[in-house]
Amino acid sequence: MFPDHGQAWLRYCYGFDLAFKHQALICEAIWNEHQERLPVGLMMKTRKRLIELVWLAVQEVAAQQMNNTYKQYTGALRAAHLGVSRSTWCEVYAPHWRMLKSAVVAFDVELLGNVLSRMHVDAFQDHKV
Repeated sequence: MFPDHGQAWLRYCYGFDLAFKHQALICEAIWNEHQERLPVGLMMKTRKRLIELVWLAVQEVAAQQMNNTYKQYTGALRAAHLGVSRSTWCEVYAPHWRMLKSAVVAFDVELLGNVLSRMHVDAFQDHKV
């Protein structure tokens, strides 16, 4: 069986189950992984904004997976959403944004690989009889 956050991702992204609890489990898993990379002494305000970006990164990657015509927001719009200047976005938040999105994509790829592997094993076992 997949971990809870893995099941939540499959339901949210591919099962179109947009339940808040799924989103919360996914975001918590991504955040727990990302916060290990944060510098010591990071300001609380910056940390809170990064948590917002986790939520947005999960939503954006899921939207890209569900809709091949999805258009990404520009850095300027992300900066406006967080209430920071474009230069602050570029210097402080953009690197985290890229890491968060990469983490979500890697999570998706790993999970789909596990799904395909299980399907392959199940198909092999069905033919083994």
